[in-house]
Amino acid sequence: MDATEKYVLDGKDSKGYAVYPAGGFPCLLCSHILSEEKHNCHAFPNGIPLEIWNGKNDHSKQYPGDNGITYKA
Repeated sequence: MDATEKYVLDGKDSKGYAVYPAGGFPCLLCSHILSEEKHNCHAFPNGIPLEIWNGKNDHSKQYPGDNGITYKA
């Protein structure tokens, strides 16, 4: 796993939030999103995995650590 595949990248912005690459469009349409800025949701309150945030996984099926919550428009 390289740095871009971690759940939360090591970098932080000026507010202390994790720095994510551009993406998240599917997540932003999900009814479980909590904060676009913090990149978190009910399934992943500590940060949405990059694989899901960047669209490589549509989270239509359970994903490790998602607390049984999947994508819902």
